[in-house]
Amino acid sequence: MWHYGQADGFDVGYHFRKAVAHLIDKTHIVNDFLQGYGRAGLVPMSPNNVRFYNASLIGYDFNTTAASAEMDLAHADAVWLAANGGPPEAVAWFTKDPGTGYYILPGIGPTEFNLWCPKADYDPVKANSCALITYEMRRFGVNVRTVSTSTTGLINIITWHEYDMYVFGWTVSDYDPDYLFDFLHSSRAASGHNYGGFNDGLMDAVLDSSRREMNATRRADLFKWAQGIVLDKLPYDTLYFKTNIESTNQGRFIGWKPLHGTVWNFWSLLNIRPPTGMRLYVSIESSSAVTAGESAAVTIKVRDQDGNPVDGALVHATVTPEWAGNLSAGGGPAGNDITATASLGKLVLTYTAPSVDGIYNVTITATATYPQFQEVPESSKSFVIAVYPAAAKFLGVTIRFLDTDIVPTSDTIWFEVSITDSEGFPVQSLQATALTDPPIETPYGISPSRWNDTATSSLRFRAPPGRSLASNQTPVVLTINVGSRDEGTGNASAVFLVLRLFKTCPDGVQVPTDEECSSQLGAGSYTLVAIVTIVSVGAAAIVSLAVEEWSRRRNVGGGKR
Repeated sequence: MWHYGQADGFDVGYHFRKAVAHLIDKTHIVNDFLQGYGRAGLVPMSPNNVRFYNASLIGYDFNTTAASAEMDLAHADAVWLAANGGPPEAVAWFTKDPGTGYYILPGIGPTEFNLWCPKADYDPVKANSCALITYEMRRFGVNVRTVSTSTTGLINIITWHEYDMYVFGWTVSDYDPDYLFDFLHSSRAASGHNYGGFNDGLMDAVLDSSRREMNATRRADLFKWAQGIVLDKLPYDTLYFKTNIESTNQGRFIGWKPLHGTVWNFWSLLNIRPPTGMRLYVSIESSSAVTAGESAAVTIKVRDQDGNPVDGALVHATVTPEWAGNLSAGGGPAGNDITATASLGKLVLTYTAPSVDGIYNVTITATATYPQFQEVPESSKSFVIAVYPAAAKFLGVTIRFLDTDIVPTSDTIWFEVSITDSEGFPVQSLQATALTDPPIETPYGISPSRWNDTATSSLRFRAPPGRSLASNQTPVVLTINVGSRDEGTGNASAVFLVLRLFKTCPDGVQVPTDEECSSQLGAGSYTLVAIVTIVSVGAAAIVSLAVEEWSRRRNVGGGKR
């Protein structure tokens, strides 16, 4: 913008584009607009494309001081241009107009120009990103405004090159980065996807070489070089890559292969197959609270889909935040990231809390793997422990599954709840309540839901019938809240699964196991249906801020500054 080059190849907009890059708060866009389901972008290539992505690139931080420094450099370039055959008015470019307070830009001065964006009802993330970028640019002194238009209207504006700036997105479904040729080669400016009219001699040479190079390693290096040119010249500024969330019915087919941010690809079609039913489940049991500097036992249990212990499963356990204490297994080395083997489906770890002044929540995550279960060989579970400062009064609550944390519909599981004070002694004078989310109406659900003056209590959960459940796999959160007049309060939660199992009737129809076949005859074939979610930050969407030069009649030259 203002622009890639004039007839003499001088890129007077080089530093202006860098200044704009420093005015885009990508972290805010990802954390607030995407709610963390994405990652900030640098160039139009996903970081998930590990073979071709240039991981050495360093982007432009959100920094108005750095933006001001770039505008100073842009002004110095414009002054040089005015003294070397350029337009005399260039001596004022990229300085602030004393009357309006906005920067004087080539061709338009301090006049307002447009940032074209999709409407919020089409894509609220892009619309909010436009509003944020406009706000920061105007606050900095660039007289820009957001103009929202329909998707069709925006595509037409981009295709006809009738824009100043725009925000839009692409889905790139090809793993091979040859699509960069269409995005960035000058031969694709007139008719192609090089909508910004980027014309850079070095970029053309690199992309031409990538199409001739037969050595895979050298070809990858050429595309990494091209990404470096993009980050430097900024014909596109990639805002973010969305997290692509897809679900598959593991009860019907397994073996999906995530590729390019999706499971819907050729390799999945080659690999999917009906399941055999072997699945892995992990659970965590520990006290809900611990005193700073003290330790607590953390029991990790690994079971199969029938609740049987899985011997030899590998357990990877982590503590977050990283500073929030350590784990150790069997007297071994301690750390916030350890791996150990579960013997007979059970692994007991020791968590040691750090010294803290306030109350902090620490998350322990256990991921169990067992490759012999090819369909679902991995399972994760997290547990939160509250760390209290020394001398603080609190109640610690431990929920133990007496048998399993998996219950079929119309069946029953049992829990044991233990309540201790801050020194680890049982508490007698207390009041406790138990509830589940989602709530289950009587005669099903948790029982008892209230009790007094008992440090240890056995609870029973009776699962509802299959016909009352909307899902074949329903996570249920059991929460225990306790209070004591002398010892404070405490709470703990545990997650278990209610599974709707199916049987095949003689006529071939599948019904829940706790229901009768229409023929009233029994059947013996059971199918467990589960949902697995595959999450990948892939090339599902590439959102770019692109810029076009103001003077359409001028010849767009090379990349010389």
